[in-house]
Amino acid sequence: MAGTFRLFVAIDTPPDVMTEIGAVREKLKGARAEVRWEPDEKLHCTIKFLGDTREDAVPSIFSVLEGIAGTTSLCRIVYRTAGCFPDRRNPRVFWVGIEDDSGELLRLQKRIDAVMVRFGVEPESRPFHPHVTLGRATGGKNMERLLTIMETITFVSRPVLLSEIAVVRSTLKPSGSVYATLQTFPLIGKTGPSEYIL
Repeated sequence: MAGTFRLFVAIDTPPDVMTEIGAVREKLKGARAEVRWEPDEKLHCTIKFLGDTREDAVPSIFSVLEGIAGTTSLCRIVYRTAGCFPDRRNPRVFWVGIEDDSGELLRLQKRIDAVMVRFGVEPESRPFHPHVTLGRATGGKNMERLLTIMETITFVSRPVLLSEIAVVRSTLKPSGSVYATLQTFPLIGKTGPSEYIL
């Protein structure tokens, strides 16, 4: 009998940008608010959460994603500013945003969202807001202080060429979830200057 994998589709963060995002996280940490902060290895952008997925369905999912990636153009994205979900009145998730002026990332997300229905994964009910999660609130202590610091952040990364997507497995353990990349799929298109490569 087939087992299940807890999977999601993601964009990895380039090491130098991850260092900068980590610095934003550390600045927010200074508020000493009740937030569970994500470690560096989890500073990615989730495109689609697949959840518990039958092991025997994984090859078909890989095949579909390879086809989508192979017909998606490379695009430049910029990591910019910090914010929270759902809003300042009830901040639960803190993030660094991602901007994609071409709209290619949004089109990619919509294609993946639509095709995953055939594997029993529900379409997203909320608009796609590409971001890197920095932490999740666990209480309200010092939250106003954190929000005040957040408003002072003017972070903007270098342009990054989005050149691949990854399927990541999340294994739940007593100490928290552990991520492992199972497969990456390159996007089609001509590569730009080397400093833009993801």
